Amino acid sequence: MTRGDGARDGASTPRAIGRLPSDVVNRVAAGEVIHRPSNALKELVENSLDAGAKSIAVTTREGGNKLLRVQDDGHGVRIEDLPLLCERHATSKIEKFEDLARCESFGFRGEALASMSYVAHVSATTMAAGATHATRATYTDGKMDAEGAKPIAGVLGTTISVENLFYNVVTRRKALKSASEEYSKVLEVLQRYAALRTDVAFTCRKHGESRATLHTPVAQSRVERLQAIYGPTVARDLKKLDFDSELSKKKFDFKLQVDGLVSGGNYHSKKTTFILFINSRLVECAPLKRACESVYAAILPKAEKPFVFMHLRLPFEDVDVNVHPTKQEVHFLHQEAIVELIQSKLEKILLATNSSRTFTVQTLLPGAEKLAKKDDENDAERSGDKENSEKADEPPASQAKTMRTQRERAGGDHKLVRTDANLAAGSLDAYLQRAMNSEGREHEKIEEVRRAVRERRGQRTEPEDTYVCELTSIRQLNTEIANRAHKELGDVIKNHTLVGAVDARKGVWLLQHQTKLFMVDAVKLTEEMFHQMALKNFANFGYQSLQDPASLAELALCALEDKFVDDEEWDASDGSKEEVAEKIAEMLVEKADMLKEYLGVVIDKERRQITGVPSMLPGYAPEIGKLPEFVLALAEDVDWTSEKECFETCARVIGAFFAMDCSFHDPKAEEGDAESDARRVARLCVFPAMKRRLAPPRRFADDGTVIQIACLEQLYKIFERC
Repeated sequence: MTRGDGARDGASTPRAIGRLPSDVVNRVAAGEVIHRPSNALKELVENSLDAGAKSIAVTTREGGNKLLRVQDDGHGVRIEDLPLLCERHATSKIEKFEDLARCESFGFRGEALASMSYVAHVSATTMAAGATHATRATYTDGKMDAEGAKPIAGVLGTTISVENLFYNVVTRRKALKSASEEYSKVLEVLQRYAALRTDVAFTCRKHGESRATLHTPVAQSRVERLQAIYGPTVARDLKKLDFDSELSKKKFDFKLQVDGLVSGGNYHSKKTTFILFINSRLVECAPLKRACESVYAAILPKAEKPFVFMHLRLPFEDVDVNVHPTKQEVHFLHQEAIVELIQSKLEKILLATNSSRTFTVQTLLPGAEKLAKKDDENDAERSGDKENSEKADEPPASQAKTMRTQRERAGGDHKLVRTDANLAAGSLDAYLQRAMNSEGREHEKIEEVRRAVRERRGQRTEPEDTYVCELTSIRQLNTEIANRAHKELGDVIKNHTLVGAVDARKGVWLLQHQTKLFMVDAVKLTEEMFHQMALKNFANFGYQSLQDPASLAELALCALEDKFVDDEEWDASDGSKEEVAEKIAEMLVEKADMLKEYLGVVIDKERRQITGVPSMLPGYAPEIGKLPEFVLALAEDVDWTSEKECFETCARVIGAFFAMDCSFHDPKAEEGDAESDARRVARLCVFPAMKRRLAPPRRFADDGTVIQIACLEQLYKIFERC
């Protein structure tokens, strides 16, 4: 048996069907598997690959809504098996229960063709090896038509035709997209399988057209196949990503083989292409996709998107492929560790290609180096080597030259840089807006503001400078923050000079430290800073009153409406959104005393309103538009069962609430020469506070939060060679 696949056993029947006729139940169940023509194509192509096909041709009419035909040259179906071809589970490749733990074939459940026969007109023309002629049969509602199988001229292989999809399910038929949209989805699915199986030829064309939209003959390499599918622009900048845990020097708790191709820094595209196969099965993995996108987001220019192809090979017993009706998702063991490992490998590959980038693309400049994690032993060795080399190169005292000029004291031109932020010409803002008028009054106004800010900070002794919380759990959490701190990155933050905002809407700013230029994600930095401040100043908060107190229930309902825009995502068993919002309000009212004492969140118990939020940093207030998310996070994200976890999650929620939020950035506020209030507060209040209060964790050096984009010494080397 070579055909058949589909939904999870027992999962294809919806919950609320009730006592309906069996044919209606089967049609509704089929809709859970065959949402659109591209889903049907995926099942048919997988069946053809299971049949050992070396050539697969797809023909569509109206994007597959009217006709979807898949022809292959596999080993075909025997005549005696044709009556069972569209019977549910009759073509399943599972012989015993243990086979579920090791599914190597695609079509293992035997429901795909059965589902199609309930919602479309299905016909099959097949010829097995050794047969004298081909045979054609048509199917309706899982049964072969009364006419039976008819002999017909044909070639070795099988052709499955699915016509008039959802002709008997009006709601599903209306949900189908236009012919062009459906055809693009069909073409995308076939392109992805063609990218994986270089040993199989794929063809896709519209019915009635002689020229194929996709034609990929057997290729010698995957790069050659990708060039045939996506063009030379993609293939030109692909980097190989391969890894085998068994061949690695490090020992892992899992077995993993990665065979992938990823785009480098010179690739230009407005759309992300992420192709993932696990054990040759086309699937989606949202955590892995997000991890890869985060690496590229810190490297690629604005609005540029990457191309990623990955084929992961895992032990079959570690992968559960029976968790989704359309097999679109799978579950596998050690997911977090595998995603983290692939992310680190991808980052190393991209950083290694820095020298090949062009100056026309706003990416990392040649010679830029990644902030490395330094072990104490390596530091000792490097410092020792440096001292020895300096002693060896040190001239005698009689020959020592007195360094008198500023250039000599700096160590040469390549280390002579301007780091005075008070000089208007030394800031990026001077190039973006007018820093002073002809009389110099604008410059004096800026200096006056800066002096006022410095005086205000100097006069006021802030509580957290001297306060120490004696709670054991808080002391442990603060100790963990200190242990996780990155020494070199902490020095950058502490002694940086603010250059300016690169993209305020994305929260991307530039900092200078000595002769190096860094690009930082201000949103992540401020979120971590306010999280640390919440733990440092725990149970010693003041609060700032809200001008208009807000109802907890209304805020929670607003957050739920934004989070669950589609009503289908809402779990009706939890009750209505209004009921859940009331429960959230009641729970927060019960915690009102603790929230006020520990966090400075003031709640009016009688009116069930939030009337005040913590006062974290003088001169800075959180974005009030985030208040609904803050209320919902206090109910959802805080672990109220354990003291230490409760305090930690509370601090995380506070940090997320007070973090700079670029979604509320108004570009019109900065038209002309004006500086927006948000940018001014960030420049005069937030970034100076980071110097004293932020202990950046080690992960910021790896996840793209802080990226070194230029080094003056390296730039001098480049221009010297020009």
